[in-house]
Amino acid sequence: MPHYNYNEVAIINIVTLCNVRTPDEAKNWLLENQKYQVIMNPYPTATQNAYNISVLTEQGQLDWLKEASDFIDYKDTYKFIEELHMIHNSNGLVTLIEKEISKGNSIDYTLTDILAGLNLSGFQAYNYENYMSFKFDFVAKKINFAILPNDHNMKDYCFSFPFFRSMIANKNIIDPSKCSLCFVKIKLSDGDTIMFKLNFDNGKVIEYYDYSHNPPLRSGTIFIAGNNELSKLFVSHKIYF
Repeated sequence: MPHYNYNEVAIINIVTLCNVRTPDEAKNWLLENQKYQVIMNPYPTATQNAYNISVLTEQGQLDWLKEASDFIDYKDTYKFIEELHMIHNSNGLVTLIEKEISKGNSIDYTLTDILAGLNLSGFQAYNYENYMSFKFDFVAKKINFAILPNDHNMKDYCFSFPFFRSMIANKNIIDPSKCSLCFVKIKLSDGDTIMFKLNFDNGKVIEYYDYSHNPPLRSGTIFIAGNNELSKLFVSHKIYF
C-alpha cells in the first residue's frame, strides 16, 4: 500500500459508512475501494481510512466523491482540502496575483456577497452533490453565480462547498462580511486561469487559492498545488476537492 505525506486524500469515516450502509454493503464498499486506500503520515484513526483517487478519470473522480460524500470525515479532511487549493510564491504566482490586484484588475466579493449571489444564507452544503459555479466578467467587474450538480461543465470555474467550508473552518472565519475574496485572471503558459486572494479581518489573515478543477496534463505547464512545488502539472494534485 502506498505511503503519502502530501495532501491529496479523502479521509473516510468507517463508522459513518457502517451506520449508513448495511454491514454487507459497507464491507463490499470497503473492498471495492481498497485499491485507492493509502497510508498517511500521520495515519488516520482506527475508525478511518485514507483514499487517493487521483488515478481515476475526471468523471470518475466526480462520481467517486459523490458516492463517498456521506462517508467523508470532513472535519479531519478540511486541512487536506484547503491545502490542495493553496498557492505559494516559489514560482511567483502570489506576486502575479498581487500585481493584478494593484492594477485594479480584480473582482472583489465578500463571502456575504457570494452567499447573496447564490441565494444562500450560509455554506450549509457540506458534500460534493453540487458545486458553486462562478462566471467572471472582468470588464463589468461582476460574477454570475449558480449552483450546479456534480456532473458540472468542466469549462466552468467551479468551487466545491467543502473547499469553502475548509477555508472558513481553518481560518476561523466567524463573520463572512469581514472576509473578502479578490479574484484575478492569471496568464499561464497554456492559457488563462482564475486565482484569488483571501483577506480576512483587515489583513489579519491572508491566503491565496485556485479553484476546483482538474486540468489536462500539458507539457510545460507550471502549477503549484499543496506542499509539492512542481515544474510541471501533476494531475493527481488537482482532484475535485
